[in-house]
Amino acid sequence: MLPGQALQIFGDVTGQGIPGGTIDNITFAVGLADVHNSVDMEQIDIVYADAIRTETLHPVNGYYGDPPRGFWGIIRVENQVGSPNNRLDNMERFVIRINPTAPLVPRQVITIDIKPPEGRSLTVRRVAPPSILADNILLPI
Repeated sequence: MLPGQALQIFGDVTGQGIPGGTIDNITFAVGLADVHNSVDMEQIDIVYADAIRTETLHPVNGYYGDPPRGFWGIIRVENQVGSPNNRLDNMERFVIRINPTAPLVPRQVITIDIKPPEGRSLTVRRVAPPSILADNILLPI
């Protein structure tokens, strides 16, 4: 974590793929850094980059659901506090899935930049495994 960072990753960054082929989407859980107030998930920007492209992903309609290519969505909320809403509160984890416009190939390095409305961005750098499986753990660099 860096000073001023509002969000952090919890657990593995995973990718769903076609065995022997490519990874189509990436899933990860975010939560608040210890010293931050809630974050409005409707105000975040997610930027995906690989060796060929950089793209700003769009949220799915309503922010919840499996995203099509070029979009991101909240798959579920873990440890939900209070009634359902789009604010990330203390102890909550929002599981986010992104679906870049082009799939990942083996050994491809990616960067995911999650920009909250306030505070420093959360930058995640990972590399795809050398052999793509149906469920993959993207390795830290």
